[in-house]
Amino acid sequence: MTQPPNALALPPSPNARLLAGIVNKDRAAQVAIFVRWLDSTGRRWWETDLREYRDYLLTEYRTALTQRPLSKVSASKYVEAVRRRYHALATDNGLLDALYAAVPDNTSPADREAEITRLLRYVNNNANVEHNRIKLPTIKHQTDQETVRLTFAQAYALAESIGGKSLRAIRDRAIVAFLFATGLRVDELCSLVRSDLEQTAEGRAGVVVQHGKGDVRRFVIFLPELDPLLKLTHDYLAFIDGGYVFRPFESRHCKSLVNAAISKRSVQALFEGFGMHAHQARHSYARMLNIEFGYSMAFVQEQLAHESEHTTRHYVGKRDDVRFDELDQRG
Repeated sequence: MTQPPNALALPPSPNARLLAGIVNKDRAAQVAIFVRWLDSTGRRWWETDLREYRDYLLTEYRTALTQRPLSKVSASKYVEAVRRRYHALATDNGLLDALYAAVPDNTSPADREAEITRLLRYVNNNANVEHNRIKLPTIKHQTDQETVRLTFAQAYALAESIGGKSLRAIRDRAIVAFLFATGLRVDELCSLVRSDLEQTAEGRAGVVVQHGKGDVRRFVIFLPELDPLLKLTHDYLAFIDGGYVFRPFESRHCKSLVNAAISKRSVQALFEGFGMHAHQARHSYARMLNIEFGYSMAFVQEQLAHESEHTTRHYVGKRDDVRFDELDQRG
């Protein structure tokens, strides 16, 4: 099997742990390709669907010799090499330490246990390892007090912190800013097309969500208080003439975009880099509108398309609810 040159010359990353201790050079080269794919797509080894990787090998990956994707037989061998690594890690006494190190330091104890449990189960499922091979921590459900809600200033700083002029940086910055500026659900953001952003209602600009939860169509107004966040999307939108707004890259080099919807997993991975869930941008949006900017609960409910005001109140949280300190301390 032909491998690309310098297949093992990988930059340090959390995914590089998969390569540790592999003696067989062919298998190491196969796993190195997986690590490169993870790094280029912003994924992490402990929560990646191997079916997506197999699809990549069959469609986008190119061998150095033939410049063609792998055959089904070869792709299966490459995936099996990764499965063997999962199995080795799942039976390795150092796995728990590695996973704990992967969880942000400022994660609450309850969230940390829940995250480690989820990651262990993922490794078990991908490696076909029985659960009794690893002692799983007890899951503790997240409470409202542990939901991250950012202020407007923090949301803006978070989006702006994705610096750089590369196409990837411009796109990722736009994704984060747009979610905070509109309160859309992740799947709603992923399905947007360019014409959805070129809409007005009663003279006010906004975005049309064609198929929201329950297949409900709604119009989300662009609010003047959140205009600085929307301006962070302008550089990216200049690349999009039509078709899907937020798109995946054509290859791991991130030089060009494909006219297809970005995956929810990719958006979530972007937010996980900041130690939060993408849906928490929606909670932050609700809080900003009601508590910071003074919009009525009824208006916030309409913007979020909640059936119940009780749900909206849960999203807004308590007025004296301060859960931003940990993010502030990151600098």
